[in-house]
Amino acid sequence: MIAPRLETERLVLRGFAPADFPAMAAFFADPVATRFVGGVKSPERAHAILSAFAGEWVLYGLGQWAVEEREGGGLAGFVGYINPPDWPEPEIGWTTFPAYQKRGYASEASRAARAEIVRRGGPARIVSYIDADNRASIRVAEKLGARPESEVGLRGERLVVWRHPEIGGMQ
Repeated sequence: MIAPRLETERLVLRGFAPADFPAMAAFFADPVATRFVGGVKSPERAHAILSAFAGEWVLYGLGQWAVEEREGGGLAGFVGYINPPDWPEPEIGWTTFPAYQKRGYASEASRAARAEIVRRGGPARIVSYIDADNRASIRVAEKLGARPESEVGLRGERLVVWRHPEIGGMQ
């Protein structure tokens, strides 16, 4: 299975493609942009991440979408279902590339992704693990109706667990 194509008013959520590699490599080379997603990665590691995002759909039937603008077609980031074996429960996560921030894209993409995750049998309630210093992601979580619930240690970091409402209660 490949990621289903979703469209919102301003965005297209789609599966990753080889043509996305330059934008992914540029994003993962930026220490400021990657502060809350594990830091700088080599081009080889960026390629592995892109490949893993594409492969999640084949293995699990859910995963990350590439997010691009409908007008212009630029890769604006990624959004989707995250459920590695060391996570206490599944997450919806979002990342917006620097040139596309402060436009509401993360909220718009996350709403569409969240609805599709549930439609495909994903959990009706889901969390987002957010660093307490990541004000932009906290604003997105709040816009999506999520509330801080607790803290958790994941991969050496202390993160706040933001619990999203059931899909029917999303704003």
